[in-house]
Amino acid sequence: MSVVGSAVVPVVLAIALGAGARRVVGPVSAWRGLEWLTYYCFTPAMIASAIGAAELRAGAFPPILLALGLPTVVVAAALVLLRAPMRQDEPATGAVLQGSIRFNAYLGLAYSSALHGAAGTAGFAVTAAVMVPVVNALSVGTLAAYQARSGASAIRAVAREMAGNPLILGCLGGVALNLAGGVPSLAEPVFSMLAGPAVVCGAILTGTALQWQLRGPDLVAIAIASTLKLLVLPTIAIIVTLHLDVDTVVRDCLVLVSALPAAPSAYVLAVRLGGDGRLTASITGVQTLLSVITMPCMLALVALT
Repeated sequence: MSVVGSAVVPVVLAIALGAGARRVVGPVSAWRGLEWLTYYCFTPAMIASAIGAAELRAGAFPPILLALGLPTVVVAAALVLLRAPMRQDEPATGAVLQGSIRFNAYLGLAYSSALHGAAGTAGFAVTAAVMVPVVNALSVGTLAAYQARSGASAIRAVAREMAGNPLILGCLGGVALNLAGGVPSLAEPVFSMLAGPAVVCGAILTGTALQWQLRGPDLVAIAIASTLKLLVLPTIAIIVTLHLDVDTVVRDCLVLVSALPAAPSAYVLAVRLGGDGRLTASITGVQTLLSVITMPCMLALVALT
């Protein structure tokens, strides 16, 4: 319960704060300004600093890609291909896709540190460094393609968005920093200052978009995304890790990333790229609450195997 109290509860409270502020203040332009800062400054800085500080080793990539990367790509492709049979429009599919593959790195760092101390933090940082570019590329590419609609323009839109998207650029910047030996000591305070507000601002913005008066299709979308993210992907990760020669720390980090709820940054990305921000926020909020139960269960299950 100490992990839940130190990791999950603060995010839930920040989401609740955003929901309460939205009801009291209303749809003021200040939310748009906060969205811009979170999307273009805070979140990229957090991604870049995390990847830049990770200890990347070539031997760590295959287990991560097998247990997490491949299932994530398969789930994303299946959701796009099944959009018509599931009777979802493009914005809703984008929301379900983000809710099915993105993960809250803040919660992951808290859990991994509580489980294995510094070794857990390092292991999670390496896993996240590989998976953050994967989930961001899938999310940005899908949303940009839906926004463009037609085939030729979709290709141009995806290429343009991928080249200039701040989350993708944050990933590339983090890799560059990592190859250069990490974040320079003079720049580290600046990165820390910018990265600090990313989680809380993302969670507050998620709360401002929450609507509990959901329609039938919303409930179906939330159920699909939550089942895939909190149950299906972690189960696949557990099965794969049973056949991999990895230590306990790496095993737990692989399962942890797969079991984390969607990140609040999913809402900001949806709003910036014309997706269904309201549904994305609802998926994120519900998953964060459900993860209080599902994450400890998945970690306990892998410990028994």
